[in-house]
Amino acid sequence: MGYYMRYIVNEDKEISLGMIETALRRKDPNYRLANQAPTQEYAELLLGTDVYGALAINRRGSELMDEELEELLEDIDNEEVGDRQRVQHLLQNAHFTVILQVLWQGRGLEATLEKIDPLWEWLFEQYQGLLQADGEGYYDINGQILEVGESN
Repeated sequence: MGYYMRYIVNEDKEISLGMIETALRRKDPNYRLANQAPTQEYAELLLGTDVYGALAINRRGSELMDEELEELLEDIDNEEVGDRQRVQHLLQNAHFTVILQVLWQGRGLEATLEKIDPLWEWLFEQYQGLLQADGEGYYDINGQILEVGESN
C-alpha cells in the first residue's frame, strides 16, 4: 500500500507525460520521466537518479478513473467541515487525474514532498483543479479546503 497524491482536473485541456516532463525540466534539468509504458500513460518520476514516484494520467471514461472517483466521492459523503460541495462538483465533473504514488526510498517526508512540489505547482498554474492527498484531504492553490482522513 502506498501514499498517493492526485491532481484532479475539471477542464478539458490537453495533458501528456511529455508536457509534464518538459515543465519539470524547466524547473530543474535533472527531472525526468523513465520507464514510460508506450500503451499507457505511466512513468517513474526521477530527479537525478533518485525515484520519487510512479506517475500516471487517468482519463474520464477509463474504468480505473471512474472507480477511483466513486471511491473519492464516498470518502467525502460525511464531511461537514470544509468546502465539500466544491470537491464533490470537481469529482463529478473531472476530465482527468494526474496521480503520483509517492516513493520515500528512505527519505524523510519533507525532503520527498519538497522535490515533488514543482509537479503540483505546474499543474495549479496550468489547470483548474484540486490536489488530493491520501489521509489528508483536498487543497487548492491557497491551502487545504477539505480535510478527509483518519484525523478528522
